[in-house]
Amino acid sequence: MALTQTEAGPYRWVVVISWMLCNSTAWAIAFMIGILLPSISSEFQLSYTQQGLLSSISVWSFVALTIPLSVWLIHYRFTTLTTVTLALATLLVFLQASATTFAILLACRLAFGLTMAAREPARVRLMQQWFPAREFLLVNGVTVGILSFAFSAMLVATPLFLDAFNNDWRATLNLFGGFFTLLTILWGLLGRQ
Repeated sequence: MALTQTEAGPYRWVVVISWMLCNSTAWAIAFMIGILLPSISSEFQLSYTQQGLLSSISVWSFVALTIPLSVWLIHYRFTTLTTVTLALATLLVFLQASATTFAILLACRLAFGLTMAAREPARVRLMQQWFPAREFLLVNGVTVGILSFAFSAMLVATPLFLDAFNNDWRATLNLFGGFFTLLTILWGLLGRQ
């Protein structure tokens, strides 16, 4: 049953914006690997094939698992699903930063993509539970705007962080992990069913 704007109130925007900030930051972290790749490649002596695999594995796991996970997870509470996937994703960012081999880094990035795929059903349920159908296009527009902002901010910030950390990709990923931790806590405080 769709809610009217009066029933849901303005807090619905707090919920959708906080959810989307978390989700878009995860996507930005997944894609910013390209900026970190020269430093990672230098440390692990990666071939071009390994670099391509490392860059794309999160997206491939997302593509392969979004539909099956959506079918399986659509019945779970979106707040719980989001909190669990954000907590796992946060852990995986820190594990990526501490990876000692290419295989561990690759496995962590694959699992990171899995958390993004598992979170997708929550977006649909969030819209259905908080917004009337006539506002779905507006909500979608706001979420695309947030995604664009997160990507733009990370594209500008990542090279600055790398410079500040003397080209240390691990420190940069740890910083991303810290930021993601704060967003996960923010979701825990603001997310409502």
